Amino acid sequence: MKKIDSFGISDIGLRENNEDAWLHMSRESCFILTDGMGGHQAGEVASLQTINHLSSFLKSLLSQEKKYTPSNLKKLLYTAIIETNNYVYSLSMQDTDLQGMGTTLCLALIYDSSLIYAHVGDSRIYRIKNEKIERLTRDHSLKDEFPLRGDMRKNSIPLKNAITRAIGTSPHVTPEVKTTTLHPDEIYLLCSDGLTDALTDEQILKIILHTSNFQEAAKALVHLAKLAGSTDNITIILFKAYT
Repeated sequence: MKKIDSFGISDIGLRENNEDAWLHMSRESCFILTDGMGGHQAGEVASLQTINHLSSFLKSLLSQEKKYTPSNLKKLLYTAIIETNNYVYSLSMQDTDLQGMGTTLCLALIYDSSLIYAHVGDSRIYRIKNEKIERLTRDHSLKDEFPLRGDMRKNSIPLKNAITRAIGTSPHVTPEVKTTTLHPDEIYLLCSDGLTDALTDEQILKIILHTSNFQEAAKALVHLAKLAGSTDNITIILFKAYT
């Protein structure tokens, strides 16, 4: 895979500041998205520090004259995310204003004909193929990991979006890292929950399929999410790889 068509956008929504962040590392063919949490703008710190730490690791790793297998990269990325968590957690322990800060993470790395992807928290990665949308990640949240009975769910609205894993909130974290084969007819979407809390997978798919390019699709998704009542930051990355 050589050519990559992509577009990313981050909208502040109705929040006072944007604690989401994203990065396209064009040389490394990597996309990273984070959604921070914490008071005194600590979420923004966690989000940016996570991206900075991981991107530095990937630049160093992929600048070496060395050939990796997808399995090797998967293991290296797993270790890098754990080290990033340790780093962000240590920052929170050094400054009272940063205590309790954390961030979600999702990452997609294109390497030869493979995609190595990872996530922590409830930011998502989707694959769109044959006019169908497939969620590649399962939210690390109470809603997804501990399904409740209907009556319990109604009485647990404040907890429905509580995440069970994040970067920086604990000295230990278990990321999920997987690999898949890339095909030229596939579209990938990385997004924060500002989008998915407001729109269904089917609504997201419809917009992507009925817009002419990724920039138009991303802006339309942000607009529709706001109309649907999203008050959170909304961050979207769309990409497609060609041979």
